[in-house]
Amino acid sequence: MVSLDTRNSYIESLKKNEKLSALYHLFWMEPLNTQERNKESDTDEIYFNSIDAILNDDGSAFTKELERISKRKLSPDTNAPFVHNDFLAFVLILGCKKFQKKTDWLKSLILLKPRNIIAITLDNIIEGNYKSNSNSQCLILVTLNLLGCDVDSELLDKAYREATITNNMGVSDLINLSRYRAFDLVVELKSPKRDVHGIFLAEFERKFLKRTKYLSNALYNLFLAVLLLAAYYAMQQLPSEIKAKINDIGIIIGIGGVGLLGNLIPSVRSRFKVFIQMLLGYSKRKIPNITSSN
Repeated sequence: MVSLDTRNSYIESLKKNEKLSALYHLFWMEPLNTQERNKESDTDEIYFNSIDAILNDDGSAFTKELERISKRKLSPDTNAPFVHNDFLAFVLILGCKKFQKKTDWLKSLILLKPRNIIAITLDNIIEGNYKSNSNSQCLILVTLNLLGCDVDSELLDKAYREATITNNMGVSDLINLSRYRAFDLVVELKSPKRDVHGIFLAEFERKFLKRTKYLSNALYNLFLAVLLLAAYYAMQQLPSEIKAKINDIGIIIGIGGVGLLGNLIPSVRSRFKVFIQMLLGYSKRKIPNITSSN
């Protein structure tokens, strides 16, 4: 088993590598400030933006990045750096699974990679084959956790055994980091002290967060509708001479446009969702600080 000092030293070293640090934020589902990242190439920009889109549950932003990378032609002779970028491949596959996007281009990409444990696991994630013994069980556990899927005890046992095999460290940073995260998840999900009540609360929390997301979207759109109706009613009460000078339709469309723009900006939706969660009594300590970068 890897010592605590080794783990802490490795995690600390991530700060020196922006790509690894971004992957760490994704695995632990922590907010990521992509604007401060050093994007040396289009591939780097796609990588960081895709992680940001996944963390913010922004399917349209992810689709934009997927379309950018999918324009690149693939053939058996393709040997560009992005072909061997396992971080990028994993993030794109995760986003496709999360937002239910087509994976044809990614399947072709995986075929160009050496047939090692990473390529096999990524291919099986695309196909939904999470039970294969050829997979990296830790990477599968991390993936299912990020997708909000339930995991069984068999996978937790396999991931724990894999995470505690010291001599396998160093295969790749993608595998190494997934082992550290998987170990945390095993402890979290399979604690022997966890009773039925604790399991119920964890399941309730997962459903609560999912439902508050839909509730916040519905309430926000309802707020916009009420605002539009109130504006229309207020303008109907104006004297005729004033109404004649006002372009009612233009004002209504303007207000609606502002609301629609707010719907399209992830930070606005996130703030509204956080407000709903706090209003319903969710712990402030568990709500990501979405205003820290503003």
